Amino acid sequence: IRTGGGAGQSASAWIPAAHHGLPTYLRCVTGLLKFASGPVDLVASSWAGFIAAPFASQPRGVRRLVLNDTVLESGPLYDRILAMVMDDATHSFADLQEMAAYLKGSRASLASLDDDELIDYARRRAIWVEGKLRVAYDPSLAESLASAVGRNVGVASFLPKVRGETLLTYGAESWFKDEAILDRAQHVRTGAHR
Repeated sequence: IRTGGGAGQSASAWIPAAHHGLPTYLRCVTGLLKFASGPVDLVASSWAGFIAAPFASQPRGVRRLVLNDTVLESGPLYDRILAMVMDDATHSFADLQEMAAYLKGSRASLASLDDDELIDYARRRAIWVEGKLRVAYDPSLAESLASAVGRNVGVASFLPKVRGETLLTYGAESWFKDEAILDRAQHVRTGAHR
């Protein structure tokens, strides 16, 4: 099973803020696993790692867990990401060029993209709402996330309970990577390597 990143970023129907949370997400993944014919390899990027790690820590037939660019513990980095999502949810744009300029200005990692790449990036994250473009975050997700700022949340505490093999991957310039947290995560898993 492969899960995408981007909290609340999808073309699916948005749900009320009260339903955003781990219990709802775990029920969704559990429903998908009903169709699996045996143990699964669970691959999750970014926000989806917050769902995949707790799910893989349960005895549900997860053979391998791969987390790509997933924040492992709460703290300043986690709060910065939540703030970005909440800020994104407040903006609307007249066109893709305006949205692309906003995204480039708010994400240093996009500085190297040329104009065509930047427009493509914006197009894949855009949704029309009431005649305006928005970053395709479910607005009620931002409302739900606001309550998580400053709280102790994260996936590192679930890693020792994952029964299958676990692989954590990060790009060389990933702003989700925290070496100290990765070192701690390695030491809680028997036979873990870096």
